[in-house]
Amino acid sequence: MKDLKFAHISDTHFCCEGSSDFVKEVNKKYNPVEKLQFVLDNMAKPDFILFTGDTVHEGEPEDYAKLKAIFDRYHPDVPVFCTMGNHDRADNFRVGFLGKEPTGKPYYDVFYHDDLRIITLDSAFHYGMKGWLCKEQCDFLKETLSTNYGRGTIVITHHPFKWENDGNALTTEYDLSEIIEKSDIIGFINGHAHINCVSFFHGRIHITGESMCFGIEPRIKDNIYVYTEKMAWNECKLEGKEISFTQHAVSPDYTILKSKSM
Repeated sequence: MKDLKFAHISDTHFCCEGSSDFVKEVNKKYNPVEKLQFVLDNMAKPDFILFTGDTVHEGEPEDYAKLKAIFDRYHPDVPVFCTMGNHDRADNFRVGFLGKEPTGKPYYDVFYHDDLRIITLDSAFHYGMKGWLCKEQCDFLKETLSTNYGRGTIVITHHPFKWENDGNALTTEYDLSEIIEKSDIIGFINGHAHINCVSFFHGRIHITGESMCFGIEPRIKDNIYVYTEKMAWNECKLEGKEISFTQHAVSPDYTILKSKSM
Protein backbone atom coordinates (compact mmCIF):
# COMPACT_ATOMS: atom_id res chain seq x y z
CA MET A 1 0.00 0.00 0.00
CA LYS A 2 1.29 3.44 -0.93
CA ASP A 3 2.08 6.22 1.53
CA LEU A 4 -0.53 8.96 1.85
CA LYS A 5 0.18 12.54 2.84
CA PHE A 6 -2.50 14.75 4.33
CA ALA A 7 -2.89 18.07 6.11
CA HIS A 8 -4.70 18.47 9.42
CA ILE A 9 -6.17 21.95 9.88
CA SER A 10 -8.44 22.92 12.75
CA ASP A 11 -10.31 25.77 14.40
CA THR A 12 -9.87 28.48 11.77
CA HIS A 13 -12.81 30.42 13.27
CA PHE A 14 -13.29 32.17 9.92
CA CYS A 15 -14.44 35.66 10.85
CA CYS A 16 -17.80 37.00 9.70
CA GLU A 17 -20.63 39.31 10.75
CA GLY A 18 -21.90 36.94 13.44
CA SER A 19 -18.49 36.28 15.02
CA SER A 20 -17.71 37.29 18.60
CA ASP A 21 -15.95 40.56 19.38
CA PHE A 22 -12.88 38.57 20.43
CA VAL A 23 -12.64 36.72 17.11
CA LYS A 24 -13.15 39.97 15.23
CA GLU A 25 -10.32 41.56 17.21
CA VAL A 26 -8.00 38.60 16.54
CA ASN A 27 -8.88 38.78 12.86
CA LYS A 28 -8.12 42.50 12.78
CA LYS A 29 -4.77 42.27 14.58
CA TYR A 30 -3.34 38.94 13.41
CA ASN A 31 -5.17 38.15 10.15
CA PRO A 32 -5.54 34.34 10.45
CA VAL A 33 -7.18 34.20 7.00
CA GLU A 34 -4.00 35.55 5.43
CA LYS A 35 -2.00 32.95 7.36
CA LEU A 36 -4.32 30.16 6.21
CA GLN A 37 -3.77 31.27 2.63
CA PHE A 38 -0.02 31.25 3.21
CA VAL A 39 -0.23 27.68 4.57
CA LEU A 40 -2.31 26.41 1.65
CA ASP A 41 -0.11 28.17 -0.88
CA ASN A 42 3.16 26.80 0.53
CA MET A 43 2.31 23.27 1.64
CA ALA A 44 3.31 20.35 -0.53
CA LYS A 45 0.20 19.14 -2.32
CA PRO A 46 -1.54 16.67 0.04
CA ASP A 47 -3.66 13.68 -0.95
CA PHE A 48 -6.46 15.14 1.17
CA ILE A 49 -7.13 17.63 3.97
CA LEU A 50 -8.80 16.90 7.32
CA PHE A 51 -10.55 20.00 8.71
CA THR A 52 -11.65 19.30 12.29
CA GLY A 53 -14.24 21.91 13.10
CA ASP A 54 -14.89 25.48 14.16
CA THR A 55 -14.33 26.20 10.51
CA VAL A 56 -16.45 29.38 10.51
CA HIS A 57 -17.32 31.32 13.68
CA GLU A 58 -21.13 31.61 13.79
CA GLY A 59 -21.44 32.06 10.01
CA GLU A 60 -24.06 32.10 7.30
CA PRO A 61 -23.97 29.98 4.11
CA GLU A 62 -22.16 32.74 2.23
CA ASP A 63 -19.37 32.72 4.85
CA TYR A 64 -18.84 28.98 4.34
CA ALA A 65 -18.79 29.57 0.58
CA LYS A 66 -16.02 32.16 1.03
CA LEU A 67 -13.97 29.72 3.10
CA LYS A 68 -14.49 26.94 0.54
CA ALA A 69 -13.31 29.32 -2.21
CA ILE A 70 -9.99 29.76 -0.38
CA PHE A 71 -9.34 26.01 -0.38
CA ASP A 72 -10.43 25.75 -4.03
CA ARG A 73 -8.09 28.56 -5.03
CA TYR A 74 -4.97 26.75 -3.81
CA HIS A 75 -5.94 23.07 -4.02
CA PRO A 76 -8.95 22.72 -6.32
CA ASP A 77 -8.58 18.98 -6.82
CA VAL A 78 -7.76 18.02 -3.21
CA PRO A 79 -10.70 16.67 -1.17
CA VAL A 80 -11.40 18.42 2.13
CA PHE A 81 -13.10 16.25 4.75
CA CYS A 82 -14.73 18.32 7.50
CA THR A 83 -16.33 17.90 10.87
CA MET A 84 -18.48 20.43 12.72
CA GLY A 85 -17.34 22.39 15.78
CA ASN A 86 -19.32 24.18 18.47
CA HIS A 87 -19.07 27.47 16.55
CA ASP A 88 -20.16 25.90 13.25
CA ARG A 89 -23.71 25.75 11.94
CA ALA A 90 -24.22 22.40 10.23
CA ASP A 91 -26.92 23.43 7.76
CA ASN A 92 -25.12 26.63 6.79
CA PHE A 93 -22.04 24.47 6.17
CA ARG A 94 -24.08 22.07 4.04
CA VAL A 95 -25.41 24.90 1.89
CA GLY A 96 -22.32 27.10 1.63
CA PHE A 97 -19.39 24.64 1.73
CA LEU A 98 -20.91 21.49 0.27
CA GLY A 99 -23.58 23.00 -2.01
CA LYS A 100 -26.25 20.71 -0.54
CA GLU A 101 -29.69 21.19 0.98
CA PRO A 102 -30.17 21.76 4.74
CA THR A 103 -31.41 18.79 6.77
CA GLY A 104 -31.67 20.06 10.35
CA LYS A 105 -29.58 17.06 11.46
CA PRO A 106 -26.02 16.49 12.68
CA TYR A 107 -23.41 16.36 9.92
CA TYR A 108 -21.80 12.93 9.85
CA ASP A 109 -20.66 10.83 6.90
CA VAL A 110 -18.20 8.27 5.61
CA PHE A 111 -15.72 8.82 2.79
CA TYR A 112 -13.28 6.59 0.94
CA HIS A 113 -9.93 7.79 -0.34
CA ASP A 114 -7.79 5.21 -2.06
CA ASP A 115 -7.73 2.29 0.40
CA LEU A 116 -8.51 4.48 3.44
CA ARG A 117 -11.90 5.05 5.07
CA ILE A 118 -12.61 8.38 6.80
CA ILE A 119 -15.54 8.75 9.19
CA THR A 120 -16.61 12.23 10.26
CA LEU A 121 -18.85 12.69 13.30
CA ASP A 122 -20.64 15.77 14.66
CA SER A 123 -19.76 16.02 18.35
CA ALA A 124 -21.03 19.62 18.64
CA PHE A 125 -24.54 19.43 17.18
CA HIS A 126 -26.55 18.90 20.35
CA TYR A 127 -24.67 20.59 23.18
CA GLY A 128 -22.07 22.81 21.55
CA MET A 129 -19.12 23.21 23.92
CA LYS A 130 -19.94 19.93 25.64
CA GLY A 131 -19.11 17.35 22.99
CA TRP A 132 -21.59 14.51 22.68
CA LEU A 133 -22.39 11.77 20.17
CA CYS A 134 -26.08 10.91 20.02
CA LYS A 135 -27.46 7.39 19.54
CA GLU A 136 -28.02 8.06 15.83
CA GLN A 137 -24.31 8.72 15.32
CA CYS A 138 -23.18 5.91 17.61
CA ASP A 139 -25.35 3.49 15.63
CA PHE A 140 -23.91 4.87 12.39
CA LEU A 141 -20.38 4.37 13.69
CA LYS A 142 -21.15 0.83 14.83
CA GLU A 143 -22.72 -0.12 11.51
CA THR A 144 -19.94 1.45 9.42
CA LEU A 145 -17.21 -0.25 11.43
CA SER A 146 -18.94 -3.66 11.30
CA THR A 147 -16.88 -4.43 8.20
CA ASN A 148 -13.22 -3.59 7.65
CA TYR A 149 -12.03 -1.51 4.74
CA GLY A 150 -8.64 -1.44 3.03
CA ARG A 151 -5.84 -0.34 5.31
CA GLY A 152 -8.29 0.92 7.94
CA THR A 153 -10.26 3.91 9.18
CA ILE A 154 -9.52 7.39 10.52
CA VAL A 155 -12.25 8.96 12.68
CA ILE A 156 -12.43 12.75 12.78
CA THR A 157 -14.39 14.81 15.31
CA HIS A 158 -14.16 18.30 16.71
CA HIS A 159 -14.01 17.34 20.39
CA PRO A 160 -11.30 14.89 21.44
CA PHE A 161 -12.33 11.40 22.47
CA LYS A 162 -9.74 11.66 25.26
CA TRP A 163 -8.55 14.58 27.36
CA GLU A 164 -6.78 14.53 30.69
CA ASN A 165 -7.41 17.82 32.47
CA ASP A 166 -10.91 19.15 31.87
CA GLY A 167 -14.20 18.77 30.07
CA ASN A 168 -12.86 18.96 26.51
CA ALA A 169 -13.46 15.26 25.83
CA LEU A 170 -16.71 14.21 24.20
CA THR A 171 -19.17 11.77 25.75
CA THR A 172 -21.39 9.27 23.96
CA GLU A 173 -24.91 7.88 24.12
CA TYR A 174 -23.51 4.42 24.87
CA ASP A 175 -20.12 2.83 25.50
CA LEU A 176 -18.15 2.47 22.27
CA SER A 177 -15.17 0.65 23.79
CA GLU A 178 -15.89 -2.81 22.41
CA ILE A 179 -16.82 -1.42 18.98
CA ILE A 180 -13.57 0.54 18.74
CA GLU A 181 -11.37 -2.27 20.02
CA LYS A 182 -12.76 -4.72 17.43
CA SER A 183 -12.65 -2.21 14.58
CA ASP A 184 -10.08 -1.32 11.92
CA ILE A 185 -9.65 2.23 13.27
CA ILE A 186 -6.02 3.33 12.93
CA GLY A 187 -6.36 6.84 14.36
CA PHE A 188 -8.52 9.58 15.84
CA ILE A 189 -7.96 13.18 14.71
CA ASN A 190 -9.67 16.20 16.23
CA GLY A 191 -9.34 19.80 17.46
CA HIS A 192 -11.32 22.07 19.82
CA ALA A 193 -8.68 22.44 22.54
CA HIS A 194 -6.50 24.89 20.56
CA ILE A 195 -3.39 23.08 21.79
CA ASN A 196 -1.54 20.15 20.28
CA CYS A 197 -1.72 16.82 22.12
CA VAL A 198 -0.80 13.28 21.09
CA SER A 199 -2.06 10.30 23.10
CA PHE A 200 -3.56 6.86 22.56
CA PHE A 201 -7.23 5.88 22.77
CA HIS A 202 -7.96 2.16 22.91
CA GLY A 203 -4.49 1.58 21.51
CA ARG A 204 -4.93 3.90 18.52
CA ILE A 205 -3.08 7.15 18.00
CA HIS A 206 -5.18 10.16 19.04
CA ILE A 207 -4.09 13.55 17.65
CA THR A 208 -5.57 16.85 18.81
CA GLY A 209 -4.45 19.73 16.62
CA GLU A 210 -3.65 23.38 17.26
CA SER A 211 -5.90 26.17 16.05
CA MET A 212 -5.28 28.25 12.95
CA CYS A 213 -6.77 31.29 14.69
CA PHE A 214 -5.50 31.49 18.29
CA GLY A 215 -3.97 29.24 20.91
CA ILE A 216 -5.29 28.29 24.36
CA GLU A 217 -2.97 27.00 27.08
CA PRO A 218 -3.76 26.03 30.68
CA ARG A 219 -1.87 27.62 33.54
CA ILE A 220 -2.67 25.05 36.23
CA LYS A 221 -0.82 26.90 38.98
CA ASP A 222 -2.83 30.09 38.39
CA ASN A 223 -6.05 28.21 37.54
CA ILE A 224 -6.50 30.11 34.28
CA TYR A 225 -6.40 29.61 30.53
CA VAL A 226 -4.33 32.04 28.49
CA TYR A 227 -5.27 32.85 24.91
CA THR A 228 -2.29 33.47 22.64
CA GLU A 229 -1.64 34.35 19.00
CA LYS A 230 -0.12 30.94 18.29
CA MET A 231 -1.40 29.30 15.11
CA ALA A 232 -0.28 25.94 13.73
CA TRP A 233 -1.25 23.01 11.51
CA ASN A 234 -0.09 19.40 11.13
CA GLU A 235 1.58 17.90 8.07
CA CYS A 236 0.73 14.20 8.33
CA LYS A 237 1.95 11.01 6.71
CA LEU A 238 0.27 7.62 6.65
CA GLU A 239 2.74 4.79 6.08
CA GLY A 240 0.85 1.53 5.99
CA LYS A 241 -1.36 1.88 9.07
CA GLU A 242 0.93 4.23 11.01
CA ILE A 243 0.28 7.97 11.23
CA SER A 244 3.09 10.44 11.90
CA PHE A 245 3.06 14.21 11.69
CA THR A 246 5.10 17.38 11.85
CA GLN A 247 3.60 20.46 13.43
CA HIS A 248 4.17 23.75 11.62
CA ALA A 249 3.77 26.91 13.68
CA VAL A 250 2.56 29.81 11.55
CA SER A 251 2.44 32.47 14.25
CA PRO A 252 5.00 31.38 16.86
CA ASP A 253 5.07 34.53 19.00
CA TYR A 254 3.74 34.03 22.50
CA THR A 255 1.63 37.15 22.92
CA ILE A 256 -1.11 36.67 25.54
CA LEU A 257 -4.36 38.05 24.18
CA LYS A 258 -6.53 37.38 27.26
CA SER A 259 -6.99 34.93 30.12
CA LYS A 260 -9.96 33.37 31.90
CA SER A 261 -10.54 31.22 34.97
CA MET A 262 -10.56 27.46 34.57
